[in-house]
Amino acid sequence: MFFGRKQHDHPPRVATFRPSRASQQQESTRLRYIAVLPSLLLIGGATAGVLSADDRRDALLVYGGLLAVAGLIAAPIVVVLLVRNKMLLANSSFTVTHETVTHVDRRGRSTTFDRSDPTLTSLLSWVEPTVLPYGGVFPPKTLQLFIADSTQQVRVAGSDWEAGDLRVVTEAANGHVAHDLSTARQVNEAIPGAMSFRELRPLTFALAVGFGSAAFLLMVIVLIAFLQS
Repeated sequence: MFFGRKQHDHPPRVATFRPSRASQQQESTRLRYIAVLPSLLLIGGATAGVLSADDRRDALLVYGGLLAVAGLIAAPIVVVLLVRNKMLLANSSFTVTHETVTHVDRRGRSTTFDRSDPTLTSLLSWVEPTVLPYGGVFPPKTLQLFIADSTQQVRVAGSDWEAGDLRVVTEAANGHVAHDLSTARQVNEAIPGAMSFRELRPLTFALAVGFGSAAFLLMVIVLIAFLQS
């Protein structure tokens, strides 16, 4: 499903690319089940709990409270994403000239790469953020663009841009377009430092967060018991 480099494809002398609302909407449709499935499971579990409870009125209050809390958690996330996308569409851009490649992020911060810099490299690829123990990925594979030189680096979500525009930017930044799905380790080998510890070692990160949270909770319980004694 990927783009091959064509010998006659040359970046234009000056070109500016901006995020694509259509690409964002397409990605939202692709990932919609991630939000819908947990919601259905939550509602289904609450319904089953209420129907199987001895006191359905109390159960309804309890499960209704849980659903309300879930809604309160989801609402700020939705608001943040809407604000983020609005800022992205208003401020972000890629500008390719004969000498430079410039990226402006959603906050208006500019990063300029010298195309003559021998350390400049880039990679456009579908990436597996996290490999699950039983196979598959979560979240699903995502298209991402990485650009780096010896002093700076940017990482751009491909779902916000037209794929053809990102291909032009990649070629202008002395990079290549991967034909196969890349793992986090492969991306990090091509662009050192591009992937976070969480992405490179998801299981270790998950265990650290899990045990860390349990240890913190235990410490709080012990502290409360100590203060009450």
